[in-house]
Amino acid sequence: MAPITPILPTPALIQSAGLRVGWLEKYRQEAPQRVISGLSVAGRDESNKIIASGDYGTVDALVLDGWQSAIAEQYRNGLVSICSAETLFRKEWPLYVISRQTGQTTSG
Repeated sequence: MAPITPILPTPALIQSAGLRVGWLEKYRQEAPQRVISGLSVAGRDESNKIIASGDYGTVDALVLDGWQSAIAEQYRNGLVSICSAETLFRKEWPLYVISRQTGQTTSG
């Protein structure tokens, strides 16, 4: 017996029907003046030395600036920053290298 293959609508059909628009895309469409884009974070090597310049020295600095400058004070509590796995890796890699060099681990 052949497997059943579901017939799914194409992404274009989903978009044209107004379905599955994520909250971030909705924000971009309905409040573009509140969206910050085109910023960069300095790149660092394994010894944590800056090897590529950016608008911000760290991801944390970028998030803090956005928190202070783009979000009204009454909405600042309880926020969560969302980033890609690549961004998180770039942020945490120097700490990982340092902990390996000093023999510190997170396991206990």
